[in-house]
Amino acid sequence: MEMNKFVARTLSFGLVAFMLSFFFTASAGAALSNEEKAAIGTEITTIYRAARGVVAKSQKLINDASKGDKGLSADVVVAKTKENYKKATGNDFKMADAGSLKGQT
Repeated sequence: MEMNKFVARTLSFGLVAFMLSFFFTASAGAALSNEEKAAIGTEITTIYRAARGVVAKSQKLINDASKGDKGLSADVVVAKTKENYKKATGNDFKMADAGSLKGQT
């Protein structure tokens, strides 16, 4: 149960930080069209759903109090999230370059 809360909090905080990086960058927000903002919103939703899928598929293991190490380190969750994202979009997940608006690398 504690691991479940930890994973959920970690994903939630990560998602909030990711979203805030877009919304509190005034110059970047002003430079985006409504279509680009909608595309970014869709992208965030897709990433969130990919991460929720990892947690949902692991829920039984997460809830099993008899298991100590559940094998769900942050690296494992991120790797599985990227796999789910690729299945959903057909594209590899790439972090946005700090100097760009849309993640061109």
